[in-house]
Amino acid sequence: MLILKEGLDIHQSKVPEALQPFHAHMESRYKEMKIVLEREYGIKVSQTARVVRKMLKYLLIKAATDFDKIVHRGSWNGPRSSHSDFSGRPIQ
Repeated sequence: MLILKEGLDIHQSKVPEALQPFHAHMESRYKEMKIVLEREYGIKVSQTARVVRKMLKYLLIKAATDFDKIVHRGSWNGPRSSHSDFSGRPIQ
């Protein structure tokens, strides 16, 4: 649902005037689907979206921190290669 809502938001910002009625129809169908999910299946779409956003934020921060540790603090020595130069010595 989060991806669908994000897509509708992007569509809203880019939709030409001629397609505004189509976009309005998509928005109304989204709202109906959200009501059905919340009422019949007990899925709180807004709460789910918040949880997903928090998880993504955590994962992005963790990935950036790990990348910083690996690259900028010297614990990564570059790709290992089994190739050798013309003298027959391994390339470091």
